Amino acid sequence: MDIYWDIQNHEFVKELGNSQTVQRFDWYLRDQVPVCLYIVTPDSDDQGYTAQEAPAGFSVKFTAKHSGSLAGTALVFQGTWAKTGSGSDAYYEATIDLNTAELIAAAGTTDPYDIYGEFTLQDANGDHRDSTRIDVRIYQDVLRGTEDTPTSATAPWPYVQWYTDANGYKCCRILNEDGQTLLDLKPPGAPT
Repeated sequence: MDIYWDIQNHEFVKELGNSQTVQRFDWYLRDQVPVCLYIVTPDSDDQGYTAQEAPAGFSVKFTAKHSGSLAGTALVFQGTWAKTGSGSDAYYEATIDLNTAELIAAAGTTDPYDIYGEFTLQDANGDHRDSTRIDVRIYQDVLRGTEDTPTSATAPWPYVQWYTDANGYKCCRILNEDGQTLLDLKPPGAPT
């Protein structure tokens, strides 16, 4: 997932050439979300954005918490972002882990579950220099790894079955719910 963070205006935008803002990230519980984060500023012509590096010694942090418990424990946290490229080619990569015990417990069976996410630039002293909050909607996952193959439905009865008899004739029989033949139909000339 590519995320474009306009740190000057404290908002997220759809892409470098599009100033439309992103209001919310929609993610799924238990997913691992690979992210390429671009720190951007508006171009002078206001037609797009230019990517840039974080200042030297600064690091990117992401955390998400329940809106009613911002002082509480993080439900999601990613503090290790690898910078790729430099200057206007720079971006930061990490995987946001939505498979945390805290997030799973907090979400319970609520679907969707809304939380606040925040990207922060921290200086070398750990002080926050730029932060931007965004709504994050977590949807319950359907596939949880404990699924079995569903039981096949039983065939409606009476059941029609085609078969080839011992003499090579294509025949048809009607069976009851116990699998017993109710009627055996053979083509003309086939031995009975």
